[in-house]
Amino acid sequence: MPDSDAAPTPPAADVTRLARSAPPGCWRAAGMTCGVLFCLFGVLFLVLGIAAGPQLGPMYRGIRLVKYGCIPHLEGETGLQGALERYRQRQGEYPPQLLDLYPIYVTRRDLFHCPADPAGADAVSYAYRRPLPDAAANTIILTCNHHHLPSTDIRLQVPIDGPLRMEMEQPAPHGKE
Repeated sequence: MPDSDAAPTPPAADVTRLARSAPPGCWRAAGMTCGVLFCLFGVLFLVLGIAAGPQLGPMYRGIRLVKYGCIPHLEGETGLQGALERYRQRQGEYPPQLLDLYPIYVTRRDLFHCPADPAGADAVSYAYRRPLPDAAANTIILTCNHHHLPSTDIRLQVPIDGPLRMEMEQPAPHGKE
């Protein structure tokens, strides 16, 4: 006589169906296994990457020019900021023009040219403001206005002493400057 307290055993067909529903460690969502969902998400990210590529390409190139091109030219001991400080220490004042640093304080002429500037490689890309002798350390002496991303313009500003400042602003509409 069967025990009335024992749980009923499912029919053999139900046990087989439950065993085949999903392998151990895998999950199901909306009737799809994890492998199918993984492939669908892969295709989705590929399509989004292709669609966003034209927008991200110029932005990526612009950011690389700022980070690896312009900032090393401007900031620190090896950039124009350091060269201006060395000139001031030896001469007692800042140079009247930025090119006065060449060739004694800056040995590479290309440091005066921003990689994002479409002008020729001999052009001086950076705006230089000769500070007064008693100017504060945060006085801006160098500015670069050549970095334009699709929806943002980046202005790099270098003080007498301290880290470079980066200002971002939306570009002016065409025809309104």
